Amino acid sequence: MPFEKGKSGNPNGKPKGALNKATSDVRQLVQKLFSDNFDKIQADFDKLSPRERVNATIKLLDFILPKKFDLDIAAEVTLKQFLELPVSERAQLIQQAKNEGN
Repeated sequence: MPFEKGKSGNPNGKPKGALNKATSDVRQLVQKLFSDNFDKIQADFDKLSPRERVNATIKLLDFILPKKFDLDIAAEVTLKQFLELPVSERAQLIQQAKNEGN
C-alpha cells in the first residue's frame, strides 16, 4: 500500500528541518572552538592585509548568511480576485504577463 502524499510513514520521526545528532554536536564544538579562542582568532584576523581580510570575511559570510536562491512562484488568480485588485496592480500584472510572453 503506497503512502499518501504529504503523510509520513513514521509520524513520530524526525521533524522536517531538524538537525541530526552528529551535525548538532559538530556545530556545538565549532562554536566552542571559536568562543574559547576568539581573542587569538581576532589577533590573526587583524594581521591580515586589507585584501586578505575582505576575502576572509566573504568566505565566512557563507557560513553565516543564508544562501541566495531564485524562487519562482506561480499563482493562479481567479477573475473575481483580479477584478478586486486596484487598477494600477491589474495594469502591472498585465504588463508582467506580456513581458513574460515575449
